[in-house]
Amino acid sequence: MKRVLLVGLGLAAIMAAESAKAADLSVAPLATKAAPPPGVNWSGCYIGPQIGGLADFSVFSNGLGVGVIAGGQIGCNYQTGAVLIGIEGEGVWSGTNVRTNTAGAGFGPWNNLLTTKNSWDADASVRMGVIWPGDALTYFKVGIASGQFSFNNTNTNTAPTFTNTGKTTLTGVLGGVGVELALTPQWFARAELDLIFYNGRDVTLTQCQIGCQPTIQTLWQVQYAPRVGVSYKFY
Repeated sequence: MKRVLLVGLGLAAIMAAESAKAADLSVAPLATKAAPPPGVNWSGCYIGPQIGGLADFSVFSNGLGVGVIAGGQIGCNYQTGAVLIGIEGEGVWSGTNVRTNTAGAGFGPWNNLLTTKNSWDADASVRMGVIWPGDALTYFKVGIASGQFSFNNTNTNTAPTFTNTGKTTLTGVLGGVGVELALTPQWFARAELDLIFYNGRDVTLTQCQIGCQPTIQTLWQVQYAPRVGVSYKFY
């Protein structure tokens, strides 16, 4: 009888020890992983300066010219998850000239200088892109563009010499791709490449050396515009 009692006490002690161990495990704190810090909120409106280059092909001058552009952009973004959509307007001053020079001696020595000057460009577009880890955005844009162009044809011949001049604003379509990086929650830096096609338009060229008789030509332009800029989110 005593032996049975000792065995029962031993089993009870073992069960009590196991229960205590299980209780300790049940209240042990669980290891948790720290939540990543929230990314930059891209929603809002912004404004900022930009600078870049411009390669301009002119059908009037039948050649390619390069120059510098400087201006700015303003727009608004809306972020939903990792997707961004927005609207944007840009305006730049352009110092691009396209010049071609031909010479000959058909009815006497002559020289023909064709010049196309681009004074300014502006566009309005829709942007759409994807936000990546590290607060980087890749995007594309499509929109409409307009630009002011002046044309000059100076012809030097034995008799007579004359100059044709004209000016117009052309409109067209724009497409571009770019990369943007959030430097701070308010400051953003970008690099972008745009292709602009200005539709053909009839332009009246006048010259007054021979009776002020106007001529009409259908002119169009194609531009490539790499540019960089910064933006400040003010809202």
